[in-house]
Amino acid sequence: VVLIFLRAASTGEKLLADYLPIHYPVYVAIEYITFFMVMPVALQFLTNMFSMKIPKWSIVIPYLIGFGFTLITLFTQTLFYSNLVNYYLPIFIFELTISYFIVCFAVFQKKENSLIILIGITVMLICAINDILNTTEVLHTSYIAHYGLICVVSAQSLFLLMRFVKAFEGVEVLSADLKRANEDLEDRIVERTKEI
Repeated sequence: VVLIFLRAASTGEKLLADYLPIHYPVYVAIEYITFFMVMPVALQFLTNMFSMKIPKWSIVIPYLIGFGFTLITLFTQTLFYSNLVNYYLPIFIFELTISYFIVCFAVFQKKENSLIILIGITVMLICAINDILNTTEVLHTSYIAHYGLICVVSAQSLFLLMRFVKAFEGVEVLSADLKRANEDLEDRIVERTKEI
């Protein structure tokens, strides 16, 4: 969420530059680093959210690629690393597709409340595709990833709320069971005391 917030604040309306005295190279570096690191973080988040068992390398490799592009961004000039987007874009789309399939697989496995996340991710995916096409000047629209972020955060909030409600209901059931067990134990103690 922090990465997407920084990305939204550094693209489009450029809120980050308006409210913080940041030098242009630092500002542009933030924009690119958030682009390079958002998908590895999203992949790990989704696999953890649905307790998916996937090979460790499928998380490590996107992180290594993202860190590699980030290091190039940190140690080279803006003119050089601004051309990296063209090389990273296919990787980003591949990672985005994997993320989407992770959520689809969770829905297929009937993981709890996964459909809610699928709807949020679908909206985010549409917004991300719009932003990619806008960045590459295929489309001339505005950046709308922040609207997708709102949908994802809302879906996650609803997901966590429903998980919390289920946990609370489970606690109530366990409390009722414990109360019955205690009453049963008290009855047994009374009966045994009468026998003695």
